Amino acid sequence: MASTRYEREATLRASEDAVRCVVALPDGRVVVGGSRDGDLEVWHRKLGRVMTLTGHEGTVRCALLTRAGVLVSGADDCTIKCWDLANGSCLQTLSGHAHGIELLAELSGDRLVSGTDGGGGTESALKVWGLRSGQCLRSLEQSIGLVCVMPLSDGRRIISCGFDLLLKVWDANDGSCLEAAYLPYHHITCLAQQLP
Repeated sequence: MASTRYEREATLRASEDAVRCVVALPDGRVVVGGSRDGDLEVWHRKLGRVMTLTGHEGTVRCALLTRAGVLVSGADDCTIKCWDLANGSCLQTLSGHAHGIELLAELSGDRLVSGTDGGGGTESALKVWGLRSGQCLRSLEQSIGLVCVMPLSDGRRIISCGFDLLLKVWDANDGSCLEAAYLPYHHITCLAQQLP
């Protein structure tokens, strides 16, 4: 089997604080990193740091780029922010979680699912948001502490699992739990979907 040799193209230097999440734009030339100081730094692989997005008041734990090209970030300040990468402005702030945002995933129909570990409690760990309206459309109850979430390719269903060892399949349209499976002795830390 032939080995592939990779060469470093660039080294991107972050702020003094640790980078907690990274998102690469589809063309690979721009990377965004969220850090403990609440900032998101935007780097171009040739130009270096080109912009700093400020607004979160806690560690930025997750970020994603929507199909529409909007950067979305979630942080320990219990907020989700939507950013315009062309000018660095915050388009909107989504509030409603009682604990820091740990997970984000895009759904079909300009919707977003966010998750928090609930601080070890029983807070509604998943919320489905309308990105255009900025409103929470529904809350989904994960019993104890969310670990991971993944939308299925149909854009309608969501899989989640938590510290309670329950794997749940949700209908994002009506908030119903379609299936639940108890997985004793199996602490799930990530989910993946095989594409057709």
